[in-house]
Amino acid sequence: MELEEEMRRKQVVFKMSELKRQLEEERLQGKLKAQEAIMRVYDEEDGTSTVSSSSSRGGKTVVKKIEDQPNPTDVIPRASPKLESKLIDEPASIVSQQAQVVLDPQAPMFQPRSPVLDLADALAQSRLPVPEPPIFTGDPLQYPDWVSAFTTLVERRGIPPGEKIHYLRRYLGGPAKEAVSGYFLLRSENAFEQAKSTLQKRFGNPFAIAEAFRTKLDVWPKITSKDHNGLQRFADFLQQCLVAKAEIVDLNILDDIREINRMVARLPDHIVHRWNRSVAQTKRERLCYPRFADFVSFIGNEADIANDPLLTVDVGKTRERKQETAVSKRVTLSTSGSTSQKQCLLCKRQHHSLNDCREFLRKDMSQRKDFIKNERLCYGCLEKGHMSKYCQSRLVCKKCSKRHPSCLHEDQRDSNKANLASSQPKEAQTASTSNPQAVTHKVQGDERSDLTSMIVPVYLSSTERPDKEVLVYALLDSMSNTTFLSEDVGQDLDVQSQPATLSLTTLTDEISISTFKYDNLRVRGFYSSEKIRLPSTFTRQSIPLDDSHIPTPETASKWPHLVCVQDMIAPKQDCPVGLLIGYNCAQALAPLTSVRGQNGEPYAVQTDLGWSIVGGQSDLSNSFDSFGHTYRTVSMKVEAPIDIKKVTFAYQSPLKEATASDFLQLMERDFQEAEQADAMSQNDKKFIQVVTEGLRQREDGFYEMPLPFKKGPPSLPNNRQAALGRLAGLKKQFLKKPEYHSHYKVFMKEILARGDAEMVGDSSDKGLWYIPHHGVYHPKKPGKVRVVFDCSARYLGTSLNDHLLQGPDLINPLIGVLLRFRQGPVAFMCDVEKMYHQFKVADPHQNYLRFLWWEDGDLSKTPVDHRMKVHLFGATSSPGCANFGLKQIAEDHKKLGDRAANFLKRNFYVDDGLKSMSSEQEAAVLIKDATQMCAKGNLRLHKFVCNSKDVTSTIPKSERATVTNASVQLGEQTSPIERALGLQWCVSSDEFCFRLTLKDQPLTRRGILATVASVYDPLGLIAPVVLAGRMILQEMCKQKMDWDHPVPDYLRTRWEIWRQEILKLETAKIPRCFQPKDFGEAEEVELHHFSDASLSGYGQCSYVRLRNQRGKSTALLPWQRRE
Repeated sequence: MELEEEMRRKQVVFKMSELKRQLEEERLQGKLKAQEAIMRVYDEEDGTSTVSSSSSRGGKTVVKKIEDQPNPTDVIPRASPKLESKLIDEPASIVSQQAQVVLDPQAPMFQPRSPVLDLADALAQSRLPVPEPPIFTGDPLQYPDWVSAFTTLVERRGIPPGEKIHYLRRYLGGPAKEAVSGYFLLRSENAFEQAKSTLQKRFGNPFAIAEAFRTKLDVWPKITSKDHNGLQRFADFLQQCLVAKAEIVDLNILDDIREINRMVARLPDHIVHRWNRSVAQTKRERLCYPRFADFVSFIGNEADIANDPLLTVDVGKTRERKQETAVSKRVTLSTSGSTSQKQCLLCKRQHHSLNDCREFLRKDMSQRKDFIKNERLCYGCLEKGHMSKYCQSRLVCKKCSKRHPSCLHEDQRDSNKANLASSQPKEAQTASTSNPQAVTHKVQGDERSDLTSMIVPVYLSSTERPDKEVLVYALLDSMSNTTFLSEDVGQDLDVQSQPATLSLTTLTDEISISTFKYDNLRVRGFYSSEKIRLPSTFTRQSIPLDDSHIPTPETASKWPHLVCVQDMIAPKQDCPVGLLIGYNCAQALAPLTSVRGQNGEPYAVQTDLGWSIVGGQSDLSNSFDSFGHTYRTVSMKVEAPIDIKKVTFAYQSPLKEATASDFLQLMERDFQEAEQADAMSQNDKKFIQVVTEGLRQREDGFYEMPLPFKKGPPSLPNNRQAALGRLAGLKKQFLKKPEYHSHYKVFMKEILARGDAEMVGDSSDKGLWYIPHHGVYHPKKPGKVRVVFDCSARYLGTSLNDHLLQGPDLINPLIGVLLRFRQGPVAFMCDVEKMYHQFKVADPHQNYLRFLWWEDGDLSKTPVDHRMKVHLFGATSSPGCANFGLKQIAEDHKKLGDRAANFLKRNFYVDDGLKSMSSEQEAAVLIKDATQMCAKGNLRLHKFVCNSKDVTSTIPKSERATVTNASVQLGEQTSPIERALGLQWCVSSDEFCFRLTLKDQPLTRRGILATVASVYDPLGLIAPVVLAGRMILQEMCKQKMDWDHPVPDYLRTRWEIWRQEILKLETAKIPRCFQPKDFGEAEEVELHHFSDASLSGYGQCSYVRLRNQRGKSTALLPWQRRE
């Protein structure tokens, strides 16, 4: 039975196979017929060839000879879509059928492929992705690859020249597209060639490509021992450099061993050691250093070993992946609430309201109320559209739980002291059971400036915006269980945060602090690409830390056992200390390697964030820093709904021990005249260099100097439309105030007549900038307007002042000028006429000083372009240029007299010169020499005032100052009063007097401050009287009164008495000169100093005592006080 069953099964299988074979033959015959039909269609369309086919039709066989077969790469006939699909799906059957074509075996030439096969291949290739060039954005490293792809895929396709420019625009972006944007507007056929030539010159220059390769090598980040992918990327880029080196001659510098050593500094320590051995072996064998190709081969081998999955395990990625998983779970569980975001009305940022805005909370209460009032907001909900008495949705204060916004909460501790005292025992008992008592650790002693700690520079970013990184210093604090971030750095990150309130408890006080919480922050080391996820981070106003505690390579160089890590420590960075990482982020604090010294010596420790040095000098010598620090550990209860219930962190408050030398330096600060060269910044030095190199004296005698730009002449946008808008506003003022317009026209007419400005035509050239202008009146000169050019006016985010160097402070100290003015009995003062306009601007920079004005001041005409040819009153660089030019004139023409040169250099405060001499003859000679010296540079000294009639008579009347109406009663006569740098100088009596004009101010803290500050006394001659008024202001500050808080009754009486008594100073007279008239030369000079101090303030005064055979004389010197 089994045998029969097996036979039946085999028969069934055989029949099924026969049936399948027959079906397959029928299917193949049908396909063959379809192909024959296609061939007939092709034969009918091609009349130049005789086509034959072989088919089985009615048992007959027809043989045709194929002649003039077209090249398969020529035009390919198209078939129907269904046929195309059929040909692509079953190419094998077509091949089998085509194999039946009868060919002559004796033919000497090979038989060409069938068009059907070519059609099938072409259709198969049409389904592949269409290759296209990448978009080139201006990176010189990508230019060779891009230009090769564009030439192959676009340029060689036979496209007309007029269309190539459109394809070029399609595959350009960024700076590259901007460089040739002008050619897109041309319709000429050679526009494409010109644009391509510009790209080749700008980005395909071998020098630019070589510089791009070297720059990328210089900024390559440090590769850690666990960053295997980073090592592979470095090896790949080195291989690119090696390939480019064969074509670019400038890259041959990479063969220099010093260049290779700079690349070696980016490698992990263990690879550096192996490379050093390889270098030593190469020197022994070849008697030369290894070449760049050897270094590339070595790094490639190391990258292959590091990335072999069977040889290494990437522990760092596993740890980071686990941490990301844990954090993502935490974040998922803690996410709740509404997703709608409000925009803050003050800072215009999302994710927080005005009630939680940090910028708004930094303002004092009066400023907050003023902002709410000006914005017409409700005082109950901080929303628009209704008044607070009709508010239906008042906010609840987070501090007192009352119905008002938290930002408007005012602490009323003083009024509630009694209530707090009565409830203190019960609250204290509750607090002691709920929170552990805070412990304060105080550290004092000889803390030295060479002590360093675990502080490293890091790049901080977020998962929301991983491309935006902020460079800050991070303090790795093993005493804190929480991570903190400074508010400024949090704002720079510009990511979402959640408001939170922290309750800080210390041994002496308990306060609540509004803060913000950040999640999903990441941090990486300065030389590392591995990012570490930070736990929930809270903001603090700042991270208090002394910059001298940051370790640098110089710190390591001081210790022999730390020299090995000198190159691994990041140099000092220009960034704040903005991050404190606690031990709740163990990965950041975990030590990887350490280098220890002997007992008491500092040690170096390596973490995933980099190397740092802990400790300092071991011996307790006399060299110590007088700063101490107090460290406090504070327990905080977090009131916001977050997982952390208690936060402990350490912060420090600097304590200064004032020594005698510190006190002396503080008192002498106002009298020292330091050398500018010793205190110049890099920008100041560049200012001096630019002005010195560009300064020249023209043939007409004027000194000319360029505008001191920070980075050369900038390319500024054309802001003519913005200037027209400002000019339209000025025109409205002219129509309302015709007198203002008349004064304005006089000023403009004068500068055009003197040649300080000129009319120019409209131009579309680059390097143009239009400066808006407006007029201001001097309080002492109501009939004369001074036009100020607003060089700070912004357009598209920039202004002219943004690109100008301010330069060093070349102005002489005010107190020094006034003290020298009091030395001699014969005194005079003068002024430089229009000082800024006497120094010309170099011609190439004058187009940056364009402005708009009407011809002849006629408002009915169209405004036309003008430009200034002199340095402007309103430009950041003008004071520095003018003072530099004045001193240069004195230096160039000092042969006319050393005294005159010294007068111009040391006795001018901006454009006002003050000097005193021992005799009238010396004063007359000095005035003459100084006038001639200034005339050499076309400067005019005028408005001379002198206390000697004989000296005044030697001065031309045109150069004398006009007598003002201000006068002081001297017996039965009146004497004119002149202002000497703000001081009232009675010329005839040669005395300083005081004419006080106190405006009526409200009796508030703000009004008292305005009144006290209006008393101008640079020499401190009336400081004891002013101190009494400042003490009243000090008392209000101690009471923490609001700026608009009325003056209490007990202070009101003191204030009214002081205000009345200070007016009596108008009768006080202080001699200008230290010595009396006809005293003669002093034989002995003594200085007597007196000082006193109290809890309210301290003061110091000095007297100079002169003595000779005629007698003795005493005079008061500058008086200083602090409150």
